[in-house]
Amino acid sequence: MSFESWVKNSWLERLQSDAPEIARLLALADGRLADYEKAVTAKLSPDVQLGLAYDVIRVCGTSNFSVRMFPRRFARWVVLG
Repeated sequence: MSFESWVKNSWLERLQSDAPEIARLLALADGRLADYEKAVTAKLSPDVQLGLAYDVIRVCGTSNFSVRMFPRRFARWVVLG
């Protein structure tokens, strides 16, 4: 299934993306990674650690997708629902 099919089915929405937004996302990922490392050092619960690790992965994925779309289309995709 293509991205265009997802847009047609209203499962994705194309939003504008720019270099400052990508930088903001990467800075957010850096902050979440630091929080995760502190949680591991402090031996916080695995649930807390997993939540922080998930945030890092999610933000990195969003920024990666934005970077891939930025040079060509100046857009990123957002899953709706």
